Amino acid sequence: MANAEKVYVFFSHAGGSGKTTLVRDLGYLLAKSGRRILLVDLDPQANLTRWVGLDPAIEDTAAVVVEKRALPEPKRVAFGTVGFDVLPSHPDLTRLELEVVRQPVGTLILRRALNPLRERYDMILVDSLPSLGPLAFSAALAADAAVVPVETTMKGAQTLGTTLQALAEYAEALTAFSPETYEGGRRFVRLIVPNHHDKRTKTDGPAIEAIKEIAGEIPVAPPLVSRPGPHREAASQGVPLPHLHPASPAAQELEAVLDAFLASVGLVKGTV
Repeated sequence: MANAEKVYVFFSHAGGSGKTTLVRDLGYLLAKSGRRILLVDLDPQANLTRWVGLDPAIEDTAAVVVEKRALPEPKRVAFGTVGFDVLPSHPDLTRLELEVVRQPVGTLILRRALNPLRERYDMILVDSLPSLGPLAFSAALAADAAVVPVETTMKGAQTLGTTLQALAEYAEALTAFSPETYEGGRRFVRLIVPNHHDKRTKTDGPAIEAIKEIAGEIPVAPPLVSRPGPHREAASQGVPLPHLHPASPAAQELEAVLDAFLASVGLVKGTV
C-alpha cells in the first residue's frame, strides 16, 4: 500500500450517527477487497465487539495499556471467506479514560500502543466513543485522519460543526510530532458520511444541504438510507450487513460510501 496513512478514526460526539455499523461494514468490504484490516473498538458500550460476535474479557482490550503493557493479540473473525482482526472493547474500558487523564501525555497512550501494529495491516479503523472527553481525544490522536458519520437531520447537521471544530483542534495537537498533518492543504477530516437518510421526510433534503454547507471543502459521501430492519438483523446475528444481504440496496449504498472513502484517502478499489 503506497499510502503512508494507516489509521482512520470514525468520530462523532453525538450518538445515533451510525458510526459503529459503518466501521463494521466498511471494515468487512475492505477485507473483502483483499486488504489486511484491523478494527479497534474504543467505545465502552462495546457494540462493535458484540456486532461481530465477540464476547471478550477485559484483558483482551486496550485497557491493558494503563499498565504500560502492549496491546493484546487482536481477535480474528471470519464471515465466509472474508476475515479481519478486531481489538475488542468491554464496559470496563472506562478505566482507560481515567488513566488518560492521570498519566503524563496520557492522550498519546493509544497512538503509542497502536504504532507497532501499523506494519501488520493495510488499514486500521478505530471506532471512537460518542464523546469529546479524554478517551475520544486519545482515539483521535491515535489516527492519521478521521471519517465523520452524521445523522441526516437538522439536529445532526447542527452537531456536525461542533465535531469538526473539535477534530480541527485535535489535528493541531498532532502537528507537534506529525507536521505533515496539514502539509499541502491536507485535512485531518477526509470524509463526512450522512446516515439514516429518509427521503419521505421534508427535513432530510435540507439537512443534506446543510451538511454539505458545513462540510465546505471536505468530501461528503452519498447518504446511507435509513433501513433499521436489515441493520437490526445484522447486529442480532453478529455479522456485517454486506455479508448477510450482499445484493441488498443497503449493501449497494455501502459500496458507494466505500468508493467515496477510498477516493478521499487517495485509493481506488482493487488497490492495496
